[in-house]
Amino acid sequence: DSDNENSQTSVHNGPAEPEKQKPEATAAATEAKPAGRKGRGPRDASNKPAVPPNPVFPVSCGSGESSAVATASRSPKSVEVAKPLIYLTLSGLDSEQKAKVEAAVAALGGCKIMKDINDKITHVVTVGKRTLKVLAGIARGCWLLPLDWVTASAKSGAWLPEESYELASAYPAGKEARLARSKSEEAAATAEDFLLFRGRSFFVGEIAGLKREEMERFLAVCGGRVVHNYRQANTLVGKSVHSKNSLLMHVAEKWVFESVAARKCADPDAYPL
Repeated sequence: DSDNENSQTSVHNGPAEPEKQKPEATAAATEAKPAGRKGRGPRDASNKPAVPPNPVFPVSCGSGESSAVATASRSPKSVEVAKPLIYLTLSGLDSEQKAKVEAAVAALGGCKIMKDINDKITHVVTVGKRTLKVLAGIARGCWLLPLDWVTASAKSGAWLPEESYELASAYPAGKEARLARSKSEEAAATAEDFLLFRGRSFFVGEIAGLKREEMERFLAVCGGRVVHNYRQANTLVGKSVHSKNSLLMHVAEKWVFESVAARKCADPDAYPL
């Protein structure tokens, strides 16, 4: 930068008036004379010193950088902000426990807490009770983890490996789904291929204990296609005036939850409407 400032100053002030020279030295002096201010004639391009198109600036000794790094550091390109590696949702935690998780996320970074279940979730922190979020985590092959994983990570100063904390004994289908998801992604297949309800279309009728919109969102997270015209569905959840349609498989909402928990479609007759 200092070199640039000096060069700009010399352009504005112009070169010093040359001393009068002997006639025989005039030609040589003219060739060595730098370009003058505006009005003194154009610069001779043939006398312009050669400058490499992308000069590499030398780095002072002991800087620990190479000249290539120094050149890159002068680049005006903006630095991209890294996306979160962990999309976390909480299930069954009280306000004090939630505060611990939020503090850990703020301190460690690389994580975003998701309020609702969606297809971005990668981790579910739970106190052990089976909830809709836990079931969604099983369906999507997420890490199912206790609060201890968060608190231990906060103490260590980094997110710890999940394997030793995974709630695999409590939710064996969760680990099975997680491995299936990993295998699907490694095979460069669509990440949705492993989902239980992939290829099923659902029409939601009257259900108890859950709003219709919540059930529809849950079915979609589990890979199902939700339709609002029963003629386009192959599975009807809950009671409906269309329950007598023999072309539809009629299931209770409990069938949905138990199928996801086991990662296997249950027998509809085991869960009558």
